[in-house]
Amino acid sequence: MIYVGYDKYKTLLSYRYGQLKENGLWNIAMRTIRYTRRYFLISRLIRYASYVIAALETSAVLLVVFSALLVLLPVALIVFGVTVILSTSQYKKYNRAISEDIEGRRTVVITAKKGYFRPKQAYLNNMAKCFRNEGYTVLVISRSFKNDRFLVARKAEDNIWVLKLNYFFIIKKHIKTEDITYIY
Repeated sequence: MIYVGYDKYKTLLSYRYGQLKENGLWNIAMRTIRYTRRYFLISRLIRYASYVIAALETSAVLLVVFSALLVLLPVALIVFGVTVILSTSQYKKYNRAISEDIEGRRTVVITAKKGYFRPKQAYLNNMAKCFRNEGYTVLVISRSFKNDRFLVARKAEDNIWVLKLNYFFIIKKHIKTEDITYIY
């Protein structure tokens, strides 16, 4: 008797399926499906791992940034506070000196957008000297932090004062004269 293996299968459909599974093509197809599933699993794992790594890197960068801010913010506040204290301590000295120069004289206020003490500001410097020679006290308002390196005010020459913009609004309260000419 030849054994064909019919007794393992109950129906014709299960018999055909069993023959198909024993075929070499079926093994190749099953291996292909298995590798594809592994590939998808690995690609999903890699994708999820990249999400986790990106989240960790982002949190690491945020940690570094917040640490730097935590260190630099108090330093910046201390420097700002010292600057405010130094400049307000100089206000009284300059208020008295500028008020003495202005007293009894006409005043011209000139705005220097890029600073007074620049070599390229010859026109502004000559204009200030001309007004001084005409008997005016000249107040030059400097908006430049880079070119004019002083905190509050600086006497450039006789009757020529260079003031920071914020200090001008403080000294403006102390100027008693109505004879002020503004040149913008």
